[in-house]
Amino acid sequence: MSSRLREGWLVIALVVALGAAGALAYQAIHFGQKAHSGDESIRPWMSLPYIAHSRKVPQKILWIALGIPAHSHDHRPIGRIARDQKRSVDDVISTLKSAIDHAPKQRPVQP
Repeated sequence: MSSRLREGWLVIALVVALGAAGALAYQAIHFGQKAHSGDESIRPWMSLPYIAHSRKVPQKILWIALGIPAHSHDHRPIGRIARDQKRSVDDVISTLKSAIDHAPKQRPVQP
């Protein structure tokens, strides 16, 4: 294999590697901004403690909104809560969004 051909393959490999690294960096920055801004949609797999933490609202507000006694160790996903309450997931999500919109925000703990 000639040195010219070998250099050509090295340049192609370098361009591909840099392109992949750039794409991964873009995704990491984009996801980080979305998660930091709290714009992440509420999904059926999320638990109430997770939602409360990510939206910076007291868990108690979310439990009360769904008519459930506050359980600090209850980590059921809202999909299961909806099924247990014989409600649609969309209805539960709508109730939680309303409670979050009207809830006082928690201050972040300073280290």
